[in-house]
Amino acid sequence: SEYNVVVHYTKDSGIPANAVLTAALITDPESIEAYYRNACSAMAEDQQSAVQDFYLLSLSLIADGVDYAGTHAYQVEFTLAQPVTDADQSVHAMQFNGEQPVLLQTEADLSEDDAIQTVNFQTDGGQ
Repeated sequence: SEYNVVVHYTKDSGIPANAVLTAALITDPESIEAYYRNACSAMAEDQQSAVQDFYLLSLSLIADGVDYAGTHAYQVEFTLAQPVTDADQSVHAMQFNGEQPVLLQTEADLSEDDAIQTVNFQTDGGQ
């Protein structure tokens, strides 16, 4: 596997305990290009050219036929099988509510050789 995704949420989140996580990397070049442009536009101009690695995930948390992923807040832990070694240590996660990107609070866990392997972020609940 290229990546591993784990979500954490509390009872107060409103997400049922039986919710099933589905995570998929989006690989369609046209989708990636469109989201990439929107992501860059949400960043400061001096950071736009520094985007080196871009991962586009589709997350669903489904219980009883309802997808809670876009409407409820939860913590995401995204781990890459191969660490990103050429990163400048500046990592941003974004949530797209429609086409509008929202910058999320993001933390990266570094390996012993300062490579990025795991990125943690809190979704905004679609707000």
